[in-house]
Amino acid sequence: MNININRALRIASVLLAQMVLVYGHFRDHGVVTVAIFIVLLLAFLVLSSIHSSLTKQDKIAKAKLELDQRNAARKSGKWIEFSENGSEYIDEDHPYSKDLNLFGKASLFQYLNEANTKWGKDILKLLFLTDKRDQTTLARRQEAIKEISANQGFCESLNITGMLSKSISKDPTEMVDFFESNQSLFTKPTISLTVRSLPIGIILLIIINFVAGYNNALVILTGVAIIVQVMVFASLSNRTEATLKELSKFGDSLDDFGTMVELIRETKFLAEANKIWQDKLPSKWNLKKITWALKVRNITLVDLLLNILFLWDIHCVSILEKMRQKGAKDMGIWLETIGYFETMVSVAILPRLNPDWVYPDFNEKYTSIKAKNLAHPLINEFDRVANDFELTGVAIISGSNMSGKTTFLRTLGINLVLGYMGSPVCATKFRAPILDLWTCMNPADNLNQNISTFYAELLRIKKIIDNEKPMLFLIDEIFGGTNSEDRIEGAKQILLNLSKKQNLGLVTTHDHEVCKTEGLDNYHFSEKYVNGDIFFDYKIKAGISTTRNAKHLMKIVGIDVFRG
Repeated sequence: MNININRALRIASVLLAQMVLVYGHFRDHGVVTVAIFIVLLLAFLVLSSIHSSLTKQDKIAKAKLELDQRNAARKSGKWIEFSENGSEYIDEDHPYSKDLNLFGKASLFQYLNEANTKWGKDILKLLFLTDKRDQTTLARRQEAIKEISANQGFCESLNITGMLSKSISKDPTEMVDFFESNQSLFTKPTISLTVRSLPIGIILLIIINFVAGYNNALVILTGVAIIVQVMVFASLSNRTEATLKELSKFGDSLDDFGTMVELIRETKFLAEANKIWQDKLPSKWNLKKITWALKVRNITLVDLLLNILFLWDIHCVSILEKMRQKGAKDMGIWLETIGYFETMVSVAILPRLNPDWVYPDFNEKYTSIKAKNLAHPLINEFDRVANDFELTGVAIISGSNMSGKTTFLRTLGINLVLGYMGSPVCATKFRAPILDLWTCMNPADNLNQNISTFYAELLRIKKIIDNEKPMLFLIDEIFGGTNSEDRIEGAKQILLNLSKKQNLGLVTTHDHEVCKTEGLDNYHFSEKYVNGDIFFDYKIKAGISTTRNAKHLMKIVGIDVFRG
């Protein structure tokens, strides 16, 4: 049966059921009429169940295709068109997140994120920014990523399940708050007894009316009972609506959450971090049985009829409260666990798509960063240029405009972030100590606070100087926002200050005088000219740059340069 035939049969069953009700009201209200109505109602429910199954199969096929297309986009460079880029996570005050293309347009988050739940996206963000990076923790993260990246079936299944429902990405805070709270709708025994006995009494009265025939006394008694039940429903509707509205907006996502829980529970994990998170899950997702009951609320007339006859919403809340007592109070932990595995699956994209990348070697005893074929992970593999590089202290990088200085700073920084996440890095060898990471690149002015670009840079560098832990600092175009004399003298003093500590650092500059700061290493990028065109090789070299290209670039874009 295809979806269109199923839809036609469901419409037919509803129309026939309505015709039977009208016929029964005006002509014959006997047992046969009631039986036909019940059969049609059951047929509608069965067809609805089949429709849900057909729809889900179609969604799974489309999700699988979309997943394949997203991975192809990552290889081709079209990933920058992905809709979610994590711009809401940009933090101007964080030690490094703003400067290393972690969030926003063309960012690491946009490239990696395959999390569909809010928890998954939030945990991925936290992993980018984590400051917990001791040697044991980093080894556990690498072990977890290696295990999950090797299980492609698990990765695809978790991704596809999360893609089945758009509502799965909604903020579940209110739902979690309900399960974690101790407030109950049925604190008084009289309420519980009333909501259980009233529907039974009304159904019995309706059956007696059908079987025994209508009489005034029975009709009045039935009407009074229904009025009383409606009053009970109305008195509790505000509280039931507040609870059920939040859960109902997730729709089929409640089933999808359950499927994700079951998938994680049934997968064999050996990595310590993965097992710790897996053990936080329940043996069974007990929200599945309430999903259908909540979906019925989206059919207005059916919902109204069920509430009049059965106090449907009140019984749904009662079931949810019992679930809370049986373990659903840990809903927040369950969703956080799903988010953890979504994050791991997102990071696992890197080793699956880049098998030649290497897992970094971190050791607290190392005193330098040493990398071979180091490149920027977000540049297309056919365009990126790799460099061998070793940083043993504080070094200065010089070079002309567009030669690659800033990109190299970001290359080193973002690969260090990847390494701290437990991911492989874009290199064939990478060894580093465990360091704090600080950046100062393109600081922004603030007109409202009367802060200039130069003053903003000073404030940022002051934070870097005040950091007491061993760190890698990356400063781009140091003090480029002030005059030459102050820039040179200020930069030298800052670099001498920072080099006295057990720090590693890279600073870019155009000032040759800054490059002559005593005791610091120098590297540079250069370019060459062929028939009036400029070419960059983006290869880092030892020593101070001897080239300039500002006037040549001005000429290329059509700006005349006059000699004074």
